[in-house]
Amino acid sequence: MIDEAQYDNDWSMIGKIIFDSNKDIFMVFSGSSALELSYNADSARRLLKIPVCPLTYAEHLKLKYTYFKNDISQSILNLIFEGKLPEEHLESKILKIYSSFNNYKANELENFIKYGGFPTSFNQDAHEIIKTNVDMIEKVVTTDMGNIKGINGQTSYLASQLLYFFALQNPGEISKGSMANHLDSNKMTINKLLELLEKTQLIFHVEPFTSSAKRTTKPFKYYFATSSLKHILSMNLGNANLEAKEAYMSKLFENFVASSFFNLKNRSNVMYNTYYDSNKKNVDFLVQRGLDTPVPIEVSCGKKDKSQIKTAMNKYKSDYGIIISNTTRNIVEDDNIIYLPPQIFSFM
Repeated sequence: MIDEAQYDNDWSMIGKIIFDSNKDIFMVFSGSSALELSYNADSARRLLKIPVCPLTYAEHLKLKYTYFKNDISQSILNLIFEGKLPEEHLESKILKIYSSFNNYKANELENFIKYGGFPTSFNQDAHEIIKTNVDMIEKVVTTDMGNIKGINGQTSYLASQLLYFFALQNPGEISKGSMANHLDSNKMTINKLLELLEKTQLIFHVEPFTSSAKRTTKPFKYYFATSSLKHILSMNLGNANLEAKEAYMSKLFENFVASSFFNLKNRSNVMYNTYYDSNKKNVDFLVQRGLDTPVPIEVSCGKKDKSQIKTAMNKYKSDYGIIISNTTRNIVEDDNIIYLPPQIFSFM
């Protein structure tokens, strides 16, 4: 077992030599740089990559308070992918879980969306969490990315600016040309930086729901691995207080939903894809399992008009649509639209 393998420039070649010479030696290479461990041609064909995702809300509660069996997750998945309403009130089951915790805070989910995802946040205040995560991001951009061929101090600075750009903008598709113009760069450099930033696992992209041929010509939507990274970068620039709380939380919550779907796919055997709807009057997401009809999903904090979800249901011939919103405390179905409260969705 070799930890911090990335500090040896020849770690993958050494592993290859041992692998080729003796099949009875089991090797584990680990390190703090996901980028350097994965961005290597010699090891690509031999690697079994196991993604270590940020904490889910349920995992966060287990570690911070006490262990409990999350027998809610499957009911939520059945609701999302099959439209099956649970036979029992999940809100009551969640309240029972909360009642078993000592010193549980009523705003725990909001704090998780703003600062959670990593165990280091348990014993830190907001200021310490921001500093820890900003330092981590700067290390990834300057040190980890800096060791990749073709990346220098100027491009590392551009990568940092790109992350702040994503943190401050409203969720939505944006072309690489627009990013290049905003950062006074070029599309080739932006494309390289986006590829590397995704390999660092700081961000990921969501593609438009369209034919494979058209998908390569349309812009992607970019989200952070956790909503907390978006919030922390915004707070570091002092931007979070410049808009109404509900509007700001809606942005964070959309990232929370996107990263929940992205990380679920990486950590489980649920096979599906998440897309964004590129049509006018679009919904936030479309999730599709195999060749099933896509399920339109709209995300909001506060009251949400149902015209967008209805338009998407008609366009994609979906039997039902889902609005994830805090306007209800329990799961409610009305006119083939399922209203799913954030407190319940967070246990997915």
